[in-house]
Amino acid sequence: MDPLAPHAPPDPLDSPAAPDPSSPVQSPLFALEGPRLRSSWVFFGPQGMRAGWSLVLFWALYKFLLYFFGTIAVLLDPALENFQFSASNAVIGEIVPLLAILVGGYFLALLEQRRLLDYNLRGPRPLAHAVSGALVGFGALSVLVAALAAGGWLHFGPTARFGAPLVRFCLLWGLAFLLTGLFEEGAFRCYAQFTLTRGLNFWWALAAQALLCLDLAFRVGGVSVY
Repeated sequence: MDPLAPHAPPDPLDSPAAPDPSSPVQSPLFALEGPRLRSSWVFFGPQGMRAGWSLVLFWALYKFLLYFFGTIAVLLDPALENFQFSASNAVIGEIVPLLAILVGGYFLALLEQRRLLDYNLRGPRPLAHAVSGALVGFGALSVLVAALAAGGWLHFGPTARFGAPLVRFCLLWGLAFLLTGLFEEGAFRCYAQFTLTRGLNFWWALAAQALLCLDLAFRVGGVSVY
């Protein structure tokens, strides 16, 4: 090559592209690459933060938010501090933990760059499945109550409410049990189950089952194992 020949201008296609400011940036807490990932293998894996630590963080957030929302509820209604079992208190008592798992799950969804619906809240025909599930659940419990009443284990007494007070009483308890179901399903089947699914394989699941069986065998003499 002649050193006196003029140099051609550099091809812009050969130069490294500038980072696109509009492209999403992964959270450093949950997505690491290269040497940083290799040096932090205890806490991070190929999918980001390991499932065990994610569940610990979710549990810690839930406990903090449960205390936070519970304190607000008591400040708004000091009578809640002396809890008495009633329909209205049961509704408030279920709203507080439900808010705690919703806010905690939303915060972790932001960190993991997912949507809240990604945690096992998507599926085909959600309305049809919700209605059919409610009907099946109501029918199953009705059969159980009828069987208990027929066997003499459950007795219906006279009611002290009629008209509007009875309707209000039924609606409040229906709302309380609906909130209970939402909280239980959200606590065990949403973020927790989603995270365990990505973190557990066959051998981890087998080890967990073996430890549970050993625990039962040593604590209750093997009665519950069989």
